[in-house]
Amino acid sequence: MDECDQKYFGSYSKLNIHEVMLRDEVRTGTYRNAILQNTNLFRDKVVLDVGCGTGILCMFAAEAGASKVIGINACIYFVVIALIVFVVITLIKCKVEDATLPDGIDKVDIIISETMGYCLLFESSIHSILFARDKWLKKEGGLIFPDKFWLYLTAFEDKRFRDKISYWDNVQGYDMSSIIRHQDFDKMYVDVIDASKVVSNSSLIKEINLYTVKEKELSLEAPYHIQINKTGVVDGFLTYFDIGFSHCVRRTGFSTGTPDLTVTEPKKVASLRNVKPKESETAKVMI
Repeated sequence: MDECDQKYFGSYSKLNIHEVMLRDEVRTGTYRNAILQNTNLFRDKVVLDVGCGTGILCMFAAEAGASKVIGINACIYFVVIALIVFVVITLIKCKVEDATLPDGIDKVDIIISETMGYCLLFESSIHSILFARDKWLKKEGGLIFPDKFWLYLTAFEDKRFRDKISYWDNVQGYDMSSIIRHQDFDKMYVDVIDASKVVSNSSLIKEINLYTVKEKELSLEAPYHIQINKTGVVDGFLTYFDIGFSHCVRRTGFSTGTPDLTVTEPKKVASLRNVKPKESETAKVMI
């Protein structure tokens, strides 16, 4: 494992990161329902958990009746409880790309994963899932949980972000605005934006089907257009996403953009812009 990988996987060795995800009732509860309310899909199946973390999805799959559950993660400090509770679970400590499945298994029936990163794709495990899909998932009847994602972009107005820039216009009576010209105010922030501060429609900028998507199709670098519906200041743009489990008996999924735009983890990512469009104008955004 190179230094970059060590830093990335090392960040997930901290218990607080996993606690945040486990305490997210919407996120964890949806995964639980998707698996335990569809035991007919999991019973007697071989299940692969890509990036198994604490092993919670492994345990859901075992409880649903899977004959074998394989969890792969480069950091498995917190997963010992899964081995104690369910004998059908096997854990492999390595990168997915370096893994060899145990017990002579060469194909799996189902891939499960907590796929999402910030802005859906940042620090996500989607690339690893595509690797696992192409190498191990059965071509006929193989399932991925979850399998559908929709990423949206919208504009917002929020004085908190504007003040990050305007503060430098008057610092103890001095104009220090030249300082910010050398700073990157286009960077991303992790935050929660109230719905009242949204000034545009939501534009669907990426739809992902994990059964068919290719690596090259995961890039977000492109121009997008959103319709402004309030006259005001655009202080930034934010993303949110929906996820879906299309093979469940009833519609199952969740959105990180609820009616008040508070979100489950992973949170939205906001980028500072500070422009002043009018209502009904179309804003062109380059990501």
